[in-house]
Amino acid sequence: MSTFQPLLLLNVDILVDIFDHIILPDELATEEEIPRAVNEDGTIPGALTALASTQICSGLRQTLINTPLFWGKVINLDFLADKEELREEIFLRTRSVPLCVQGHEHLQVQDQKMKNKSLPITLQDNWYRIQTLDIEVTSDKMATLILELSNQLSPLLERFRVQSSGHIGASWGAAFKSSNNLAPSLSTYDCGLYTLDVTAPWLCQLRTFRFHAHVRARNMLSSEVFRALSQMVALEELFLDCNTLKKTLSSLPEGQRIALPKLNRFQTLGDSWDCLVLFELLEIPSTCSPGVTITNPDYNLRQCLPSLISHFSRFAIPPATSCLPTHLQIDFSVYGFRLRAQNVPLDDPFPHFPTYDYPSTFISIRPETSSSLPDIADFMPMLALEKLAYGVKTLNLDLYGKFASRDNNHMDPFFQALENLVHLNITRTAFEYVVQLPFPLFPNLEKLTLEENTTFTNSPELISKFKELRTQFALRQVAIISTYEL
Repeated sequence: MSTFQPLLLLNVDILVDIFDHIILPDELATEEEIPRAVNEDGTIPGALTALASTQICSGLRQTLINTPLFWGKVINLDFLADKEELREEIFLRTRSVPLCVQGHEHLQVQDQKMKNKSLPITLQDNWYRIQTLDIEVTSDKMATLILELSNQLSPLLERFRVQSSGHIGASWGAAFKSSNNLAPSLSTYDCGLYTLDVTAPWLCQLRTFRFHAHVRARNMLSSEVFRALSQMVALEELFLDCNTLKKTLSSLPEGQRIALPKLNRFQTLGDSWDCLVLFELLEIPSTCSPGVTITNPDYNLRQCLPSLISHFSRFAIPPATSCLPTHLQIDFSVYGFRLRAQNVPLDDPFPHFPTYDYPSTFISIRPETSSSLPDIADFMPMLALEKLAYGVKTLNLDLYGKFASRDNNHMDPFFQALENLVHLNITRTAFEYVVQLPFPLFPNLEKLTLEENTTFTNSPELISKFKELRTQFALRQVAIISTYEL
């Protein structure tokens, strides 16, 4: 068994759980050696060692199948699928195929290895009893296999997710259509490789629909997507990539509307004008949590943003005080800005820009390159952030570039309105802005957390401001969490 690459591509939490449960033979290792396979910060230090690989293999049957975090995950099980007893255990436990074929460097080896082995056999022999299919297609051969299977009846299939790595050809895609008989119990459909058959009977029972085709497949798309949407009367979650639907959006009849009465989560990505058209096309309940990520913003943004914000005012960021979000995250940088607002704790104080899957209301503007960025600072008054501030108890704040300059004081009304703020997570550049505010800060603050490795070594003025603020906060018993020590 090779020890030059990880034995399993597992979530860190799963690995930690495995190591916690493995009981090792004395001749292999002592208990003190077990934690070395995972760093203190939870990361994995490269490939698993031969010893760790042996340990996992020796306890695989007893540990993996008894690890709750293992089941339902998308992991690399291509070698495990050759083991009849474990493959059967997977199906008995989950009725799913947790297989993910990935890795461009080893793609040819993987395809050759699986030509007559694990993946085709696993899928073909067990298609009729699979409840969840979650797989990445990395070759035309794999795409053909999925195409053949998807046109067969699968009586138990509930979740169908097939993604492309971008290395497949586009020639087969035009005929890559889901069958009417795909699954009578299907509730989740997530596939950028398909167009939709608008007569498929399972459309009316879908609860989750995601559509974002790879760039090579975009010329296949048509109004079928929107015709299919009109059939999805039970839909609860929807993601649409406007970049892949641009031609369709421009050809839709004026005044056409699609009602989605049960929708509670809606995400869209694309140019500002296309996102606005989509909002005006769909009839969405006011209880829905929407999200917009504007990529490659152009000067239409100045015209579209007020209308988009107006649409958002009907959803999870209403003017009613009782409904205001308690957790808010704002990222303003040279690459754009993002706004998230929700009534549950934020998961990460300083994450990257969102891609497709954020479970909260947000507006994000994320250009492909900084050179295409219009003067977004001019849009700050349109956001009217002070309307959100009153109920906020936790704020994650990141300011860069022009947004962090005191020459731009559009943020001041927002900071003045943060009367109920309890916990502030803040980056160094945002802190530079905050300490220069000409009014008292956050009367109810209990904890200020500075981004890790924040330092003011090269700024005597900031050191002085930091000392002054620390003294003020000490009198108010506000905790300052920082790795920087004066």
